[in-house]
Amino acid sequence: MPHRRAAVLVCFLAACSQPEGATKQDSASAVDTGMVIELSVVPTVASGTHLTQALGECTRVASLQPHRHVCVRADGAWLVDESGPTELWLADAHSVAGVRVDSAEWLALDGELVALVDNTATPLDLGIPVPIEAMQVAGGSVWLHGAGRLFEVVGGSVHEVKVDGVATIHGFAATADRLYLSTPTLLALDRGATGLSVAWQWHRAIDALTVDENSLLWMISEDATYASSAAGPPRQVALPGTVHSLVGPHLWLLGDGQAWRQAGQSFTELTLPAEPAHTVATDTLGRLLQLTDSGLLRHAVGRPVAVVGLPDSLEVQQEVLLLPSAPDSLTRLSAWVDDRAIAVQTAPHALSINPEQLAGGAHELRFLTESELGDHIATWPLWVGSLPDTQWADIAEISEAHCLSCHGGDTVTRLETADDWRIHIDDIIALVSSGEMPLGGSPLSDDDIVRIRAWKHGGFE
Repeated sequence: MPHRRAAVLVCFLAACSQPEGATKQDSASAVDTGMVIELSVVPTVASGTHLTQALGECTRVASLQPHRHVCVRADGAWLVDESGPTELWLADAHSVAGVRVDSAEWLALDGELVALVDNTATPLDLGIPVPIEAMQVAGGSVWLHGAGRLFEVVGGSVHEVKVDGVATIHGFAATADRLYLSTPTLLALDRGATGLSVAWQWHRAIDALTVDENSLLWMISEDATYASSAAGPPRQVALPGTVHSLVGPHLWLLGDGQAWRQAGQSFTELTLPAEPAHTVATDTLGRLLQLTDSGLLRHAVGRPVAVVGLPDSLEVQQEVLLLPSAPDSLTRLSAWVDDRAIAVQTAPHALSINPEQLAGGAHELRFLTESELGDHIATWPLWVGSLPDTQWADIAEISEAHCLSCHGGDTVTRLETADDWRIHIDDIIALVSSGEMPLGGSPLSDDDIVRIRAWKHGGFE
């Protein structure tokens, strides 16, 4: 097993506030002096396993779903679906970027936008005048970057991001509420009723930037690593090695043969192949994709399991395919729905779920994967029963009754429109389901929470 060390954050960013009375200009000045987040590095044996899986030869790749990616080879771009026996040729293309947009998949093949319709690349004409090189989904928006220009697609409309005095946008990272730009110095933009406005800026050149699952910004500048909460300013993170590249939102920081994987407020240090590598992305299971001279590699901490064929709402008995990470090293896979054991077939791994044996509502699929490299627990959400036909008018009624007293008007997180709700829908479902919201008010009824879920799964009609 590779040597691991956990690096624990002593000062969590959200708690490291700037000096009282500081203005935006003061913040930028304070950042220039630098303030280091102290990290204590403690040798430990991490639970779980660091796995590396070879996925084939590619020169470029775009991750779409945990079991689907587009691989570019000498003869063009191919759609690789690990749940199926064959690969599909898409186009004579030499570069690719891609994202999953709700239930659709968008690609930029040699800069030209297409959507995958029945696994066929279909032109997607959004009127964008430049080739697209990078794509990201944040909240309800799709961000498209190319030729130094950035475009936002939301609600069927396309808007170009323009900032006074900025001729070229070198890179970007987006959260539901904020947009960060490398120009090449850093601009943090907030969305308001009249558009984007500069919240703060940092007068240092940014070499790379990304955001993590907690909407924390991570950057590399002059071979140093920095992180920033929404309030800013950036603060240097003293990792036990130099970080050359980073990728989110499941955060990996990469150095020479080293990687630091974020887990809450700590990191696990991993040893990766020493050969030259180009970091591509992480998938929704937190696995890192890397292009190396020997081909495409996928690295996983623990052993996440991809689930294929499970509908958003389970109403009839369903056969579900299971795709564990690095299956060649797996000795056994067991499954439960909550605490109820379910038989798992092998070659391939699969199981059958009968909703008549389960109560309606939210459940959790749990998987125990066992091998000589270590055992691991993975989870997957499951909803049993039909979801009601829900329209925006139903959600607007909930918002009016429970949300707008705090989230209407001049506030950071506005929930006045359908687009506002689309941007924040996953956070809303998590917070109302746990009872953390509405803050200071009565919890939402089970019927209201089901309606919110139904509106999301129905495609935000």
